[in-house]
This record gives sequence, C-alpha cells and structure tokens, in this order.
Amino acid sequence: MSTYLVTLPVDFDKEPTKDYLSELNAALASYDPRRKEGELFWTRSSDTGTHTIRLVVEADDERSAQQQAHKIANAALLDTGHTVLSARIDDRFIDARPWTA
Repeated sequence: MSTYLVTLPVDFDKEPTKDYLSELNAALASYDPRRKEGELFWTRSSDTGTHTIRLVVEADDERSAQQQAHKIANAALLDTGHTVLSARIDDRFIDARPWTA
C-alpha cells in the first residue's frame, strides 16, 4: 500500500461560497488517512471556474488511488448537500501521484 496525492477537478452549477468550501474541506478531511484535518486544499481556476480538490489516499496503485479519491470526493459532496446534478467530478482529468509527507 502506497500514499498518493490525487487531484480532482470539480465543476459546480453555482459558485460555492467560502463557508461551503470550508464545510467541504472538513468533510473531506474526515476521510484523510493521515488524520490531519484542515490540511486539504482546493483551488479555483479563474479561467474556467473549475475547482480542484487535492486528496491524500492510500492505495495499491495509481488507478486504485484515483477511484478511491473519486469515491471520497463524491461522499464529501453528498455529505455537504451536493448531488451529481449540482457538482460534477471530471473523471478525464483525475491525476494520482506518489506522495510522501
């Protein structure tokens, strides 16, 4: 089992507020294998409006890391009131890289 940093692009139907993004960050942190809440990051592209979530996951390989991160992000989005109709992860651009603290 290895640790990966996974990047997931997320498009929201409506621009999320800073308060919502803080709630999402807390929801994502609850899944962090390092148990380090508040150390997850999101960014927003000013060109496309796409938000990028970065998650740390433990998996056997890059593909498994991508799949696990996708499930975690979907769960956190659902936990904070979004569905696939209001927030979508673009599977084509999920990236997983080996990561060390």
